[in-house]
Amino acid sequence: MYRLVKGLKHLFFPVTLMTLVTILGIILSVQAVYVALTNDHTAAIYAAVILPLTVIAVILYAIDRVLIKRVNYFKLLLGEVIVLGLLYYVFFRM
Repeated sequence: MYRLVKGLKHLFFPVTLMTLVTILGIILSVQAVYVALTNDHTAAIYAAVILPLTVIAVILYAIDRVLIKRVNYFKLLLGEVIVLGLLYYVFFRM
């Protein structure tokens, strides 16, 4: 039991923005699959859009976990905020 708790702590702590994005993506993916399975076939577009985005988020989360061992936590968090701000600016500017 101790190894399981230690493994879960290593998987989720320290919490970064990518941790939150990945958890939210997984929750939205489960919801999208549920909607796709319970509604008509046109609702499958939800799952077709969110599942690849979640896979990308999980890959970035794995990279984040590797970087957290090598880079200072504050620098990594600052880098994530900068990248998130740039992505927001590129995709949502008007």
